[in-house]
Amino acid sequence: MRSKLTAVAAALTNILIGVCSMPTTEAAGDTGKLTKLLEVSLGQPVMQVRAKSMRLGGGAPGFFVAYSADFDVDPYIEMFFFPKDTLKLAVFTETGERLWQRDLGKAVVPGMHFCPVHACYLDDDGGDELFWGERCLELDAGKELFCADRDA
Repeated sequence: MRSKLTAVAAALTNILIGVCSMPTTEAAGDTGKLTKLLEVSLGQPVMQVRAKSMRLGGGAPGFFVAYSADFDVDPYIEMFFFPKDTLKLAVFTETGERLWQRDLGKAVVPGMHFCPVHACYLDDDGGDELFWGERCLELDAGKELFCADRDA
C-alpha cells in the first residue's frame, strides 16, 4: 500500500486532511482507508478542494489547499458554467496552523483544468514554492517571487 495526502469536502466550511491508503492492486472492493490527521476551517462553504503536502522553509512539513465554493468547473461544453466564487489558496503547517491565505480574484477560473497549482522546489532555500498560472509564491509568507508577465 502507498499513501496519498487527501482532502475531503462536501459543502462544508471545514475540510478533513488525512492519509489515504491507496491499494496497489485492482482487486474488487479494495478501496483503501482514510485515516484522519486533522481538520481545518476554511471559513466558507467548500465544494471544490485540492490539497498537497509540501516542505515549508527549513524543510518543515506542511500542506497547501486550493479551494472554491463552486463544485466543479469542467472544460466540457455541456458541463461548463462560469463560477460564482473565486479560487483561494491557503498554506498550513502540519498542525493545521494557517500561515497565509490569498484570494486569486475573478480573473482566475477556479477549475483544476483552468488553474493548476503545484508545489515545486525551485531556489535551494530548503522549502518548496507554490507555482500557479504565471506566478510563483514563497510558501512561508505568501510573498510573490515572480510573475511571468511582469518579469519576462
